[in-house]
Amino acid sequence: MTQGTPAAPNRAERRKAGTARANANAQSKARRKGPAYSVVHAAEYLDLSHQTVYRMIERGELRAFTVAGHKALRIAQSDLDAYIERRVAAS
Repeated sequence: MTQGTPAAPNRAERRKAGTARANANAQSKARRKGPAYSVVHAAEYLDLSHQTVYRMIERGELRAFTVAGHKALRIAQSDLDAYIERRVAAS
């Protein structure tokens, strides 16, 4: 090994990293249980324009995710319901 070259991760490190990724994926999927809506359908559900929903996603007011292999954003119904609850509580 030459000076300054990082060592390749050993088997235990690779296994630990793989387990961490699997746990993160499982937690992410658990949060998204239930139906997921496209931005257009989410906008209809919230009675807003799709441009407003995109802005809310950009500002972090609404969580969105992409389905593997697709660029289109999806929003879980639970996230839409949580947003509505936050808005009702704020008013």
